[in-house]
Amino acid sequence: MLSELRKKIDDIDDIIIKSLEERYKIIESIKLVKKENNLSILDNKREEEIFKKIIDKKLDHQKDIINIYQLILKLSKDNQE
Repeated sequence: MLSELRKKIDDIDDIIIKSLEERYKIIESIKLVKKENNLSILDNKREEEIFKKIIDKKLDHQKDIINIYQLILKLSKDNQE
């Protein structure tokens, strides 16, 4: 039972890792577009949209997911500098 549950977690972790890697590739493209167009790295409106989308989903672990996204967005901004 435990090993089956851990296998499910491992599968989900693989998806998360792949998705994060893909996200960072897209961030690199965004970084170039922002640089070419003299746009600010910080986009408060975009961040608000992301958090609103999470809040609107009314998730069971919403607070934790928001915390994770705060870190993802911070690292994304750091990566664009």
